[in-house]
Amino acid sequence: MLEDKHLEKAKEIVKGHRKRKSCNKCYDRGWIGVNENHMLVICQKCVDTEAAMVEWKAYVLTQPELKETYPEIFEEAEKATEEKTSEVEETETTEEIAEEGAEEGAEEGAEEGAEEGAEEGAEEA
Repeated sequence: MLEDKHLEKAKEIVKGHRKRKSCNKCYDRGWIGVNENHMLVICQKCVDTEAAMVEWKAYVLTQPELKETYPEIFEEAEKATEEKTSEVEETETTEEIAEEGAEEGAEEGAEEGAEEGAEEGAEEA
């Protein structure tokens, strides 16, 4: 269960990420209620939930008791980091292959051009 001091911090975070001035769904609070784990249910209509979650995760990192309580937040972050790393590596590999192919094509084109020039010179003589 989330302690009251952390719940208040979550309310502050959510309030800071509201996109609209007034909302009939959450009555201008930014949150609809509290779930069974004593955690905020964020209003999807008027809050930038992604930005709020980024700030919440940063807050959790600074609180050792929360970091132990919610390890799944960091497992998701690690998976996302691993996926981004593998995507970057794949992109780099694809770019390297494309560059190598372009270099080989240029070399082959130069060789073919030289051979054609030599053949044309021999024909003219």
